[in-house]
Amino acid sequence: MCMDEQTVQKGKIGIVLVSTWMAPFSKSSVDRLASRRALDFMLGCANYVFLLLVLAERNGTSIGVGERDNSTMPVEDALKDYFRIKYHYPHLFYVRKAIRDGVNLKGYIAWSILDNFEWALGYTLRYGINYVDYNNGLKRSSKFSATWFQNFLKK
Repeated sequence: MCMDEQTVQKGKIGIVLVSTWMAPFSKSSVDRLASRRALDFMLGCANYVFLLLVLAERNGTSIGVGERDNSTMPVEDALKDYFRIKYHYPHLFYVRKAIRDGVNLKGYIAWSILDNFEWALGYTLRYGINYVDYNNGLKRSSKFSATWFQNFLKK
């Protein structure tokens, strides 16, 4: 049924991957190695995006890239989300490279514009580039990544 509607709605069907982050229990080499193995297992091949680009280039498929990151930090720290900028910058570098190389890349998704309700863990994770204070009338505050995106998009 959705394939019949796809032509009319001009929508795209894609895959969303959800994973869990594994941090070492301690600083011991055993725990660090266990964390690394768990992340390798959970996140799979480090070249996954590269492989998608190669496959898309071969068969002319348009693709999109999305971010999945989280934070459960205090407000003061959550607003200083340098880690999110460090995540997006290299991805966008390769997005630009892929486009220049002729890949039909039609989208890049920063998940999400606002902290929101996540289907698996509710309000406990914060993916947004804008902080939402759930205990203070849903007051919104721009994280550093929101300002970074504004400046990036102006260039």
